[in-house]
Formats: sequence, structure tokens, C-alpha cells
Amino acid sequence: MRSLSKYNLLWLLALPLIIIVVVVLRQGEADKKEEEAVAQHYYVLDSISQEREVYLNAFGRVRAKNKFPILSLVSGKIVSIPAKKGVKLEQNYVVVQIDQREKNELLESAKSKLDNAKILAKSAEILHKGGYSSESDILTAQSQLLGAEADFKKLTRDLDNCQVKIPYAGYIDDVFVSVGQNVIEGQKLVDFVSLDELVIDAVIPEDKISMIKVGTGVLIAFGEKSRLVGKVVSKSNVIDESTSSFPIEISISEKSLIVGQMANLSISLGKMTLYQVPQSALCLNEIGEIGIKVISNNTVEFRKVRIVDEDQSNVFVVGLQGDGEKIIAIGHEYAKIGSSV
Repeated sequence: MRSLSKYNLLWLLALPLIIIVVVVLRQGEADKKEEEAVAQHYYVLDSISQEREVYLNAFGRVRAKNKFPILSLVSGKIVSIPAKKGVKLEQNYVVVQIDQREKNELLESAKSKLDNAKILAKSAEILHKGGYSSESDILTAQSQLLGAEADFKKLTRDLDNCQVKIPYAGYIDDVFVSVGQNVIEGQKLVDFVSLDELVIDAVIPEDKISMIKVGTGVLIAFGEKSRLVGKVVSKSNVIDESTSSFPIEISISEKSLIVGQMANLSISLGKMTLYQVPQSALCLNEIGEIGIKVISNNTVEFRKVRIVDEDQSNVFVVGLQGDGEKIIAIGHEYAKIGSSV
């Protein structure tokens, strides 16, 4: 009886260890079966690079290169507004006429003061040579002459500026004053626009702006038939925070377009080495970066990529590490980063 009791005691002591071993073995088998089941959800492709001519599609709007307000350079009363909105005007055409009578009177007075100052300066010089005046008398006379000349030049400019002219041929887009109105220096009179040079404005997303270079060619389409070629002449380095995009400007040679007209743009990015992958392969990592899961050395890894181009079912990316990488094209949701495959 004692021997049987000792045997039973040993058995009871060993039983928990046996149970643990069995559980561990079964769990290992279950994990292996689960991995095998999960692996069956993978569809893997080999990455293959290709040279591809890449275009970035965007929308643009036609704008007059030279459009700006014309301000009054003098104060006075408006006596006429010869310009009409929408009518093409030649260079130096007078668009607003400000009363010149007061300026004429002031200019005549300034002319008389200038003549007198010249006489006094000459007399002071002659007297000084004869020993009848001091050096300070000459300096005073010359200072008065310089002041009189400055006043005369300013009033001459003021008289000329009573005729408000356009700097080159163009159109008056809007008029902000009326005949009989008194205006002050710096007041906005009209909006001027020249259609001799047109450009197209567009905005480029933040993740694409680094691909755009000044001088890049652009294919421009207006509807199905009208097509032009332009080039990027400037791009801003300041982001528009409301749209997370950067403005660019495209030059065009066509002058018959309508300001405000919309255009479809294909901006050439040149030839690039890209990898074609199905859209189903794209995924996000834990910090929200877009990429693709690959199998490397029997381990699932994440490759951060940048999408450069796309079609209906595929994307063309940069960021893979060469040809032959095992891309998880379907079933990446079953592939945990860092897990063995």
C-alpha cells in the first residue's frame, strides 16, 4: 500500500508538467496551422522596374500676365474719363483726366521762383569773386536754387500726371471713380489688363511639387480640339495651407484665349524608373505612411513608396529596392510586419 501511494504521488506530481508540454506542443501546431492558413491568403508578385514617360495631370486657369490697378499720382478733380471698359486702347492712352488748371498756376509760380533763384545765385558768384560777398552767401544762394529746381521738377511731373495714361496697349477692366469726383494721391482709379501676354495658373499638391522644375514642358488642352504647348516659368516655395498645394505659372504663346478659361494640363516629368504594382498592394503603416508589404528573407517588411503615376488598376511607384522583391499583391492585411512567412 505504501509503495502504491508513493507511485500515485509521483504521478500526481508529474501530471501538471505533462499537461503543460502537451498544451505547448498543440499550441505550436495550432500556430503553424494558422500561419499556413494565413499564408494561403497571400498572392505574391515579383517587382519589375520599367522606364516610363510620366505626366502629372492638373487643372489650370488662364490669366492675364499684366493686370494691375492704376493709381492717381496727384490730388485733384476728375474732369473726364475718356476710356471705356472692354475697348482695346493703345499705349499711353489717357484713361482719366484730372483738372490741370491749379497745377498750371503753381508751375508758373515755380518757374518764376526758379528764374529768380538763378539770377541770385549768379549774382552771389560775381560778388564773391569781387570780394563783396562771403562763402556763406554763395552757399545760401545755391541752396535756394536747388530748392527752386526741385519744386519746378515736381510740379512739372504733377502737371503731366494729371493725364493718367496706360503703360502699354490693353483694356480697362473696371473703373472706380466718376467725373467731378475729387481724388487724392494714391487712390485707385481703374483696373488695367493687357492681353498681349497670357499665362495659366495651376496648383500642385504638396507631395508632387518637388517633381516640377522651372522649364518643364506642359501639354495644354481646351476641350477636345484646342491643344497648346507651354512651359512652367515659375513655382512658389510657399504652400497654400488651405489647400496644401503650391502655385505654379505656365507661359503660353496663344493670345486669343479668354481670361478665366479652364484648361486641362499634362505636365511632363520626364522618364523615370518605376515599379508597376496593383492598387490592391497599397497599405498604410502604423504612422499613416503609404507603402507596400514585401517578403524579404522569409519576413514581412514594409516599404514606404511614392506614387508617381497610375491607371485604372495599377500604380507606378518609387521606393522598392530593385527587381525581384516579393510584393504581397493581395492579402497584405493578413501579413503582420515582422512576422515570418
